[in-house]
Amino acid sequence: MKTIKSLVVSSLTFLIAFGPGAFAQVVPTPSLPGEVSGGGGFSTPTTISSGPATPVMSSVPEKLPIGSRAALASFAKSQIRKLTASVSSPSLVNYERTKTYGEVLYTPRPDGGVDIDGVVLTFFQITLSFETVNLKDRITLNESLNSGDGSQLFTGSVSLQIEFINGSWRIANVPSVELSLAGRVPIPFPNASWAKLLLKNSEGNIVGEEPIEIGGSKGGGSNGSILFPSYRAGALATLEIGTYQSGVSETFAYDVAGDGQSVPSVRVDGVFSVPSIHREIITLRTDGYVNVTFGREFSTAPLIQWKATRTLEQVYFAALSPDGEQAHTMWMYSSTTKSWQAYELPEGRPLILKVFPGLYDIIFEFKRFGQDTFGFSEGKG
Repeated sequence: MKTIKSLVVSSLTFLIAFGPGAFAQVVPTPSLPGEVSGGGGFSTPTTISSGPATPVMSSVPEKLPIGSRAALASFAKSQIRKLTASVSSPSLVNYERTKTYGEVLYTPRPDGGVDIDGVVLTFFQITLSFETVNLKDRITLNESLNSGDGSQLFTGSVSLQIEFINGSWRIANVPSVELSLAGRVPIPFPNASWAKLLLKNSEGNIVGEEPIEIGGSKGGGSNGSILFPSYRAGALATLEIGTYQSGVSETFAYDVAGDGQSVPSVRVDGVFSVPSIHREIITLRTDGYVNVTFGREFSTAPLIQWKATRTLEQVYFAALSPDGEQAHTMWMYSSTTKSWQAYELPEGRPLILKVFPGLYDIIFEFKRFGQDTFGFSEGKG
């Protein structure tokens, strides 16, 4: 019987060099520089109280890096802590003298920044070698930039061809290795228990849902994270995240296409199946917020009566039409001052005002919803 002998390919050090026309480039080099360090770090998101209700979680971010692929890439870059490279092929022989996988830790800059040039230099520390029994097989070089817990942030691969050059078997004509965002990028979110994307059409209507996996739910890394699909960055969608802590469940929402900004929760507090006057006047009994979503039984925005029994330093005001349109103006009449005051509502988030004790009449105005009936932009009387 003929013995099959493995063919040895000389050990190569793979230098990952970021150059023009490609995110990364693989170049064979015979040398191995000394240890290097680069740069990174992720700043804790701004602390806010989510939505118009009573503040609940001090560490909930006001904004998530999901408004575009560039924003997601910037965040992912800040999380780089480990670099890996490997070679694979059906014909590889795994001897102890070969090394088909390598990894190296990346040290951020003293200021916490991740310097991509430092990441490039760190790849110098990885040396790979392999042996094969079939020189016609293409060898796949896989590379990834990972977070500290090993979750992939950027990945890429390239096919290498073995050729006989100058009396020995070598890898020649190495093409560029393009590293792209991983299919799912982990984004920290405290106490996340579930998440989903509400997909919208161009009119803003919900047309579907897409579940989002939570880090660690399938045995992987990134506990306390949502695994956001990179292809959905900047999509017409709302990201909803549910949390659970100490027996308390909360839901938080973010506008994906709106730069990842938080979306205030909207609550309706009123009785509708009562005598007809309450079809025109809604009485809210809330403390700290006036947020309403008008149901489809309303063709126009009704009058809202709201009472403040004490001075409130922060009250959240927002309203949505039955089709999800956000009110752009709020008119408020005070029983104390006997006058109307107009307020412009910020896009994508609630208006926050200090309110003194009194009885208030409130009217929300929209660009489309009910404008042919209410004409309060002309003034109040």
